[in-house]
Amino acid sequence: MDHHHPEDLPNPESLLIPKTQEAPPPGQVQEAPPPGQFTPVHIGYVLYVENTIYQPPPSSRGRTTAQPAKQWMKMVCKSSLGPLEISIQALSWRLFQNQVIIHICGNKENLAKFLNDLNTLGDITWYRSIYGHATYGVSHLFQVKNASDFSEFTRAAAAAPNKKVGFKLTMVDPRKDQKDSAKEAQINTALRLKYGPPEERAVLERKQRLLAANPTQIQSTLWLQKSN
Repeated sequence: MDHHHPEDLPNPESLLIPKTQEAPPPGQVQEAPPPGQFTPVHIGYVLYVENTIYQPPPSSRGRTTAQPAKQWMKMVCKSSLGPLEISIQALSWRLFQNQVIIHICGNKENLAKFLNDLNTLGDITWYRSIYGHATYGVSHLFQVKNASDFSEFTRAAAAAPNKKVGFKLTMVDPRKDQKDSAKEAQINTALRLKYGPPEERAVLERKQRLLAANPTQIQSTLWLQKSN
């Protein structure tokens, strides 16, 4: 279990402030977004968290009868997760993503940091929908790739205030073809470290430093926190 005391943990919102937006000075309360139309945004997700302390079951005859730990844990949206009430037009695309991650994770700061890193690396795909909308109906699966896509969508949502707005976050299932995926991931990581944008390189370099310092404790803490 995570033995940090609540007072030792940073505020999730301060963790997820994007680099393009300056944090308020210590002791100063960050001003709320300009008043606008608050939209209940319904969030769905299918995400995966890796258990890096996973040990494959033995291939010899001496294997135990105990159920082996899963290498990947699938995260699906809980029925108890209500909509995110937010002034969607008052936020940038990056800040909206951060608010959604905070909404999903609640007070689980380690999980929020983990998902924020995945999102920075582009491993999370975001789909937008407006129920019953001619363009953004649920069956159309429109992906938000950048700030321009998001601005276009928020204008459509504002023009249809009585329709249900939703976002779904997905990842490629890493449990399929794990051997090939692992090799591809190693190559992809090496290329990102050399040629990726500074924000991606910073995330990958931080991960490598943490795993080199303690290859089990970091993800073990995350795994236990998510399981509770």
